[in-house]
Amino acid sequence: MRAGVAAPDRIDAAAETPDVLAVAIALRWERPDLTGQLADHVLGVAEAAGDRDHWLRAAGWAVHARTATGDGRPAGAVSPG
Repeated sequence: MRAGVAAPDRIDAAAETPDVLAVAIALRWERPDLTGQLADHVLGVAEAAGDRDHWLRAAGWAVHARTATGDGRPAGAVSPG
């Protein structure tokens, strides 16, 4: 802090909401396991918000991550009914 400058009462660490899915996508080759965890988080948030488009994008990256780290079929399987 510079001399003569008052400290703010509140510090806003993130003026904008970070795009968690963009971070997940950026990590897809180096940390596919983390991509999966972040995509799962976004799935939950999108489902709670009723955001179908964001949910679908996150689901695709979750399947990608599971495929990169093992068998992606269970993550991509849809049960009938």
